[in-house]
Amino acid sequence: MIYGRHLLLRTAAVLPAEGAGWSVPQDVPALVDRVYGGDASLLPHAWQEAGEAAGREQRERDRARAEEARKFLLTAPGEHERRTLAALHYGGSTAGSNEAALQAAVRDGDESVEVVLVVRDEASAVFRTLSGRALSVNGDVAFDMLEEVLGSTVRLPSKLTGPALELGPLPAWHGHPWLRRSRALVLDASGRARLGDFTVSYDERFGLRER
Repeated sequence: MIYGRHLLLRTAAVLPAEGAGWSVPQDVPALVDRVYGGDASLLPHAWQEAGEAAGREQRERDRARAEEARKFLLTAPGEHERRTLAALHYGGSTAGSNEAALQAAVRDGDESVEVVLVVRDEASAVFRTLSGRALSVNGDVAFDMLEEVLGSTVRLPSKLTGPALELGPLPAWHGHPWLRRSRALVLDASGRARLGDFTVSYDERFGLRER
């Protein structure tokens, strides 16, 4: 969840009543100020208890995020205007060279993995794109199909990171300049695949979903 209960409750409290509305962009600054401000009376009385609990959760979450961010500081707090490069990389990243971990740090969230969706024809063992165009039994990608294959990349929920890290490129992708580091999630003809203890499915309307 990008926004916690604290901001969602405060956002719900400023939603216009039925038949009313906002003037955009004129009303936006005031709305943002009300939602992100500290006025506890913004919430209706019936929401006050839930709002207080959500506020405490948000403050604890913010403290944890700030502490985690310290690992990636280039300078010590209060030293950003030093005239020399002394103490540069004061904090430094502890994520090492783990690409997924570094991406999680940049995204300020849990570690997650991107996969390329392909379909395997069980009868012929040929891999296909989501639109049904044939690759090959090894997953060879013609130049005119590369954009379509890359366009089938999705980021999985963080709870699927463990099993997703076990995926790898299709055989023909190992030497490919664009696909050699890609993880292929192979769907069956019904658009389903197993990832550890989870089953995911794909359709054109809803995209990739956990079943």
